[in-house]
Amino acid sequence: WPDNAYGDGECNTGRVLDNGEKECTLFAAIAEAEFDSAKDTITFNIPGSGTPRISFRDSSPPGWYFQIEQPVIIDATTQPGSGKVEIVAPDPTSDLRCYPDEVPNYCYGGFLITAGDSTLRGLVLYGWTLWAIALKDGGGNVLEGNYIGVDPSGMSAMGNGAIALEVGDEFVGWDGGGILIESSGNRIGGLDHTSGVCDGACNLISGNIRVDTPGQMLSKLPAGITIRGPWATGNMIYGNFIGTDVSGKQVPSGLVQFWGIYIEENAGGQNVIEGNVISGNLASAVHIEGEGNNTIQNNLIGTDASGIDKIHSYQETGIDIFDSGSNEILNNVISGLTYNGVAIYGESANANVVRDNKIGTTADGSYAIRNPVGILLHGDTDHKNAPTDTVIEGNTIAFNDKGVQVFDVANGCTIDENSIHDNEIGIWIYNTHDTSISKNSIHDNEIGVWLESESSFDSSGIRISANSIYENQRWQHSGLGIDLVPEGPNLNDLGDADVGPNKLLNFPVLGFAAVIADGDLRIGGSFDTSLGSKPYTIEFFANQTCDESGYGEGERFLGSLEVTTDLVGHATFGTTFTQVNVPAGQFITATAIDQDGNTSEFSRCVEAQPGATLSADATKNSSTLQTNGTQGFAEGDFIRINPGGENQEDNRVMGFGSLHLANPLQFDHTAGEVVVVITRRLYLPMVIRKPAAF
Repeated sequence: WPDNAYGDGECNTGRVLDNGEKECTLFAAIAEAEFDSAKDTITFNIPGSGTPRISFRDSSPPGWYFQIEQPVIIDATTQPGSGKVEIVAPDPTSDLRCYPDEVPNYCYGGFLITAGDSTLRGLVLYGWTLWAIALKDGGGNVLEGNYIGVDPSGMSAMGNGAIALEVGDEFVGWDGGGILIESSGNRIGGLDHTSGVCDGACNLISGNIRVDTPGQMLSKLPAGITIRGPWATGNMIYGNFIGTDVSGKQVPSGLVQFWGIYIEENAGGQNVIEGNVISGNLASAVHIEGEGNNTIQNNLIGTDASGIDKIHSYQETGIDIFDSGSNEILNNVISGLTYNGVAIYGESANANVVRDNKIGTTADGSYAIRNPVGILLHGDTDHKNAPTDTVIEGNTIAFNDKGVQVFDVANGCTIDENSIHDNEIGIWIYNTHDTSISKNSIHDNEIGVWLESESSFDSSGIRISANSIYENQRWQHSGLGIDLVPEGPNLNDLGDADVGPNKLLNFPVLGFAAVIADGDLRIGGSFDTSLGSKPYTIEFFANQTCDESGYGEGERFLGSLEVTTDLVGHATFGTTFTQVNVPAGQFITATAIDQDGNTSEFSRCVEAQPGATLSADATKNSSTLQTNGTQGFAEGDFIRINPGGENQEDNRVMGFGSLHLANPLQFDHTAGEVVVVITRRLYLPMVIRKPAAF
């Protein structure tokens, strides 16, 4: 019932209650607040036990039932006992649909707030075929502690949203839902609630779908929260449960919400989604189109409120970004999805950042809650409609089928400083150009980095640099640290003329690795590639074990060396890495990188052997070598002097003081040249000495 005398300062419908008091309805209270220039607060004291319910006649007319045009606070947490008030639409349990052009059209909306600077607190809203709450025009509103789409228990979904959408005469889907935001600076929820519990300012926003269209793909279906329009900027969605029941452990019984949060293509940017549990929705937890510059941080997506188990539902994707740029995805847990943890696509999806998230794991990163794909970047097969300049940095991406998957992207992404482990494939690059993969820890996957391209396309410019890649071999796959398809080690070819991902660049050939004094390591070898004098970077790695294939991996990055090939594509190299403390018995590998970023597979392993450098010149026919030390050498060891040099020669150690040799030197040698063990002693003949004569 409405107020009987608007503007008299008294909430009074003109009716008298059984106890003799004047009747004050919510309609009447809002009407009186509209006449007061000050911001009024509406509190509740409805007689009876349990959660009181405000309902309407089934024959009530369509439209918005509560229109707020003057700032107001409506606080149902003041209701004695329950701390909530239930406000439901006409026929809330029937399967009504809103067809705006029909009569009757059943288009019921809950609260339409155009005033701004208003607060709704402690309301239970469901059954509305438009939106339960719409925030338009004036911004700066606050929604706290409300239940949107569920009953007062928070366990059963009742739903909001069933607006039929048509393009011409063609039906394309349903709209409406929980909360519509078309203004700026609104706060939905708050960060003051108990961890893992939806109390305090936390809103429970679930079950917001009231239609069933089996077998029909629709452009839209209702969302828990929809952000729409160019004025929808700077909104804060904090600390809510979106898609779960009040326990945060499961979806509510009955209806399952389609989208968690949907930011439309015409929406403004700079919205912040923080500290929420967004799980149990059918499509995506968060879908972003539009202006961009949104921040999604510190949310639990796909897991329960504890972050240690998944919500058992069919939520397809955690966060998907389409044609929206400069969004930041920071420090979330994104696990237990049906398809992708994060998906980024569309030609305007530029410069998005995915940083410091746990993807495929529990909140502490220790255990698996897998996704089929952790992070997916993709475009069309002709590299159109593809994202560019994506940064994937500092994440833990583990226990997924594919950790990072980059498909058909022309200007790929930067994948830096991530921990990528226990996936079937750590990083899968397909038909993609110009991607940097550096300083990651990539281990215990079936395959570390997999590069693939169709014959008509070219995956090239994939720079794989300064990573720690190790223990990538399980089950049926070859288990290489870097695998340029075809699967398995691709042997070097003359002239490096073969074609494939990263141009199937030849890998370096290591000749030796010598452990010399003070933790230094001397490495030498050669590199042969295509004709022409060109610069290349050779990177070196130490491994506790060699891959079973004999090639790779690259557990510890030691450093790099720049080389330039001669006109026939040949280069020899030798370099010393100081104080790297690689012990004899570890295995050294290398990769080559050309000036376009194309990176080879790992080289064949060479075992680091004891070594030394000459401390003085040694002349031909001499049988001793002066070195900077003999630690690690043993009598009978076969050694190589100046490996790779023009005066390279082999000999055998027969004694110490200096190194005493089995055979005279065949060449002159100069101080600074390396001596390295090439084969440990196999057999030394026993020397039988006659006893001294008496």
